This record gives sequence, structure tokens and C-alpha cells, in this order.
Amino acid sequence: MLLTVWVGFTSAQTVSIPDPNLRAAIEDALGKAPGATITTTEMATLTELRAPNADISNLIGLEAAVNIQRLYLGHEYVSAEGRFINSNSISDLAPLVGLTQLAVLDLNRNAISDISALSGLTNLVVLRLGGNVITDISPLVANRGWERVKRSV
Repeated sequence: MLLTVWVGFTSAQTVSIPDPNLRAAIEDALGKAPGATITTTEMATLTELRAPNADISNLIGLEAAVNIQRLYLGHEYVSAEGRFINSNSISDLAPLVGLTQLAVLDLNRNAISDISALSGLTNLVVLRLGGNVITDISPLVANRGWERVKRSV
């Protein structure tokens, strides 16, 4: 009698992060060496990312951070300048669509005009969008999670 045993292994997929400054911020948050492979499993451990004024323009790759709760990509106070500065120029929020654990999202002073990608983020309790060129807030009005926020204000 011949017994065959199949043991299947699944390996985590490599995450592509084309923006070098976003990649550097994620590497730092994960404690990874520059240029090291970043996997979906590692990205799923990320619960907070702080990269204000980091010259980020592309959020592709961040969609793998499925457990992220706090994301800070807005401005920061630069004491040498005596003012708030943000070198980030984020305009496309599509990579954030599935990040449903997000509770805090700071995108102050970017290049955002379309916030429709935020409509399904029902756990948001802090949202900072000042200094952007947003003309249509209906995606937030339709967000059922905002009812909770409105009641607590």
C-alpha cells in the first residue's frame, strides 16, 4: 500500500510599492531594511503609519495594510520654517478603499479632489482633509459610519 501525503504551503505574496518614499515609511514602520521584500503577511501587521511631509504621491501598495487603523499622511509643523508643511502630493485615494479598519485618517494639505474612495470606511472617527480641493462631500454623507460620529459630536 502506497500512502501519498500532500502538504501544501502557501507563501505570502510580495507587495509592490512603487512610491519610494511610501516604501521607505513602510519599511521603517515594519523594521525592514531598505529594499527588503515586503509581504502581504507583513503588511497585515501594520496598524499605524506616520509619514507626514514625506514627499509621497502614490499610495499603491497600501491596500495590503488591511488592519491599519491610523494613517497620517498630512502636514507637520516644521519649527525651522515656523509653519506647517506637507511635501506629500497624494491625489488618488483608490488604494484606501478596502482599509475598513481605518479609524484615523490625516490627509491635510495634499492634492485630493475626489473622496469617493472613503465612502465605505465606516470605522473612521477622525478625518482630516483640510487644505485639499474637495468640492463634493456626498461620499461622506452616504457613509453610514458617520452617523456614529455625528451623534458623538
